[in-house]
Amino acid sequence: MSTSIPTIDDLLAQAIAMRPRLRELQAETEERTYPSAETYQQFKAAGFFKVMTPRAFGGYEMSLKDFYRLVIEIARSCPSTGWWYALGAAHTVQICSYAAPETQRKVFAFDPDFSGPWTFSSPKGTFVPDGDGYRIDGVWHFASGGPHASFMMAGIAGAEGKYGKAKSVTALIPRGQFEVLPDWGDIVGMQGSGSNSVRMENVFVPADMIFEHDYFQSMLGPTPGSRMHGNPFFGGLFAGFAEGGLAAVGVGTGLAALDEYEFMLRNRNSVHNPGLRRIDDREFLRKFGMALGKLEMARGAVLYGAEMYLRNAELSVAGIEPFDQAKARTIDGAYHAVENAVFEVIDDLARASSSTAFRKGQRMLRYYRDILTLTSRGDFFEFRAADVAKMVLDKAPLAQAAE
Repeated sequence: MSTSIPTIDDLLAQAIAMRPRLRELQAETEERTYPSAETYQQFKAAGFFKVMTPRAFGGYEMSLKDFYRLVIEIARSCPSTGWWYALGAAHTVQICSYAAPETQRKVFAFDPDFSGPWTFSSPKGTFVPDGDGYRIDGVWHFASGGPHASFMMAGIAGAEGKYGKAKSVTALIPRGQFEVLPDWGDIVGMQGSGSNSVRMENVFVPADMIFEHDYFQSMLGPTPGSRMHGNPFFGGLFAGFAEGGLAAVGVGTGLAALDEYEFMLRNRNSVHNPGLRRIDDREFLRKFGMALGKLEMARGAVLYGAEMYLRNAELSVAGIEPFDQAKARTIDGAYHAVENAVFEVIDDLARASSSTAFRKGQRMLRYYRDILTLTSRGDFFEFRAADVAKMVLDKAPLAQAAE
């Protein structure tokens, strides 16, 4: 018997219905450092982990744009939960784009509600040939989505064996063969995002649970996934995809801050005009209106980035035009610009909320801490902006100067 596939509006409605409970759990999620088993089971029951999974594996095979819309609503309820979900669920696309068909079948047979962190942050990780596979050992840091994950996606740079030392690969390790370490939560924000380290000790990984990263620099033509599923969505370049989920988390965090600011408008008096509610004070209203406009702009940029990813993938799979680093990094740069814009919005709303909003346990303080963490990672776009500019300008002039 076939199961009907929900629409994205069905999923969004479920996410919005969960909002009161997820907001109630925000402090507890931070204290635990990751979402509860209750939240995980609710997300599974709602089908959230099937959004981009191919229909061949029982998924909904929705678009990246739909996925980002869902991430925004989840992050609006709890930014930490949004981060945990976005970085755990999104990597189904990489598996279904780059891994061999038999590998994909094994992954989704193990858990049709796939989620798994992907990180290369393991300075001392080892990957050694052993018969028809490899032995993996080490600690991988910042494995966002690790708690409750069905797989760990351990990236190894300079892999040995048949791949050659110049190759980078990802090893897929199922639940039960990796340990999530209790080492997250001491950072300023996103304390409940489940970005723990993951440890593997002498774990054997069969050769068919490893895939190469030939699809990370430039692409032209079909990928294993685009061939298997007949969908060019599974033929895109990872660098044009990776940051989008966090930009969506950023937009959701901004909307959460706007919700909190609205609560203050409706329930607190103006500091300029005692006895007058803030909602009747045009200065406070102006802040709300400006923030609303900027956040809708940011939302639109995230969703447009998803459309551009698909368009570039379509051109690449059809053999018409490469999906290269210049294209991917331009989309990536737009996502970082969104995050920075949201930081400015939350900073403005938080300062307009008065110092009481920065008391311990206040939601506005939490959202401020969260967006600060999102925008202060090592992958700071400004450090790479000149390189991106050179990629783009070396290809062709953007426009001819006027005569």
